[in-house]
Amino acid sequence: MILLSSAPISAEESSLESQIEISADGKLSNQALKLTNWDISNSGDELIMVGDSGDIWAIPTNNPQNANQIQNPYEEDLFDVSWHPGGNSVLMVGDNGTLLRYADGSIKKPLETVNLYGESIRAIDWVPSGQVAYIGGENGTLYSYKNNTFTNLDISWDDEISGISCHVEVDFCVVISRSDGIGVIDRDGIFHEIGLIGRVWIDAICPKGVSDRCVVVGAGRAIAVFQYDRVNPGNSKMLDYPTGSQISYVSDFGGEFRSLSTGYNNQVYIQVVPFGMVEFSVENMQSYAWLISEDVLSSSIELSATTPLVSWEERLRDGWVISTDGTISKMSGKQLSGDVAGYALVALVAISVPGVILGLIYMSSDTLQNKYLNWRKKRRQNKNEKFGKKYKK
Repeated sequence: MILLSSAPISAEESSLESQIEISADGKLSNQALKLTNWDISNSGDELIMVGDSGDIWAIPTNNPQNANQIQNPYEEDLFDVSWHPGGNSVLMVGDNGTLLRYADGSIKKPLETVNLYGESIRAIDWVPSGQVAYIGGENGTLYSYKNNTFTNLDISWDDEISGISCHVEVDFCVVISRSDGIGVIDRDGIFHEIGLIGRVWIDAICPKGVSDRCVVVGAGRAIAVFQYDRVNPGNSKMLDYPTGSQISYVSDFGGEFRSLSTGYNNQVYIQVVPFGMVEFSVENMQSYAWLISEDVLSSSIELSATTPLVSWEERLRDGWVISTDGTISKMSGKQLSGDVAGYALVALVAISVPGVILGLIYMSSDTLQNKYLNWRKKRRQNKNEKFGKKYKK
């Protein structure tokens, strides 16, 4: 039996030090918002954020206090948003099969959304060529959207698709689920199951300049790294950490992961609840303390009570954070004691269980395999019974 301690070590106990300072700097609205997701334009000068009750905000990245609320005649909750790579339009998805297009200053609901049959849509992203977008629903349904037409990719998943992240330079997309694992859509629009089933995956991001890699985070402060194979996409895989495990659990940084964003040099930032941030090096597959929650609490009790959703940098270590309630905060680099360059990252301790061991346990147990297969079969049957009258899978 392998026992792991999941109790986080406090910042004082582990001598972690924030690399930035943070301070509250206004709000998008006088009313508390419930923002859910965001996307930034290819030019990097504008951010679109969406939320409950159809909230949509256009935010200039150089001065988020000048944000404008976009008037939306539809009140369905929105869960994800994606800029078209051409930069002229934005697609947003949400409850009851909602798909909205924002272009030329107005919001429209395309007629073809009737084909979504009212399923709550949780994720969307465009491939970098702009030829097709992929859309994921709460029941594990995965669609392609091209030339105003939806095509059901007919995958075997039946739980919520919690995120879709397409690479910024290559036409492939990572798809994550609340329990069905991780998959990839290749350049030809074919879906491949990758694995890591049975875990709650929260967010994924594919930054440029990191060898066709994507980062996926999940519950329990889990981090996994996906490697795309351009020659044979079916051979794409999750990378192993030095321990042999495909998942690393950050153990000495408290809280839970909320979302992912990228920094000035394409490094990955993980927003953490309570308010904090972790930097992750995709090349080195190593986590670093970036902003510890104790320092946020010292700066502002009110700010520490918010949930960071997105962060971005205008310069290295200088930028902005927006929380789910619309709170804007300013982050700036600080000179660290004993460090001439003012930049002394502290690597976080990670705990991992070698994936090969878990795989052997599963493969050698007929009971575990039968239980899992029966569970998947039952869920699939329930899904088909629920939606069979509306469309054929």
